Amino acid sequence: MMEKKIYRESLVDKWLKRCVEEANGLTMKMHPITNAGVPDRIVHFRGMTFYVELKKTGEAPTLLQIEMHKRLKAKGIETYVLDVKITNIWDLFNVCYTTYEGKHYRKNPFKK
Repeated sequence: MMEKKIYRESLVDKWLKRCVEEANGLTMKMHPITNAGVPDRIVHFRGMTFYVELKKTGEAPTLLQIEMHKRLKAKGIETYVLDVKITNIWDLFNVCYTTYEGKHYRKNPFKK
């Protein structure tokens, strides 16, 4: 059985940043000093703007982060969770997930 590789959040962030820049997009690190739960990065790419929550491989977003994702979605803003290595911007949309219902939804690990 093949073992799943575990990546640190800092490496996932580094790869996301590089892939967005190589695709001529723009990404900015968010600093949640006054807004607890805000996702880690905002990404602008081909007329789209969305957030990306970065996690160590296998680590789930906190309840506060999940609530923020839902608040953003209610305003029409997508938030993707990324916890693996990507090699190009399109990988993001293939391997990410959301914490709310939709195309990229993954069941909330905090709900029983």
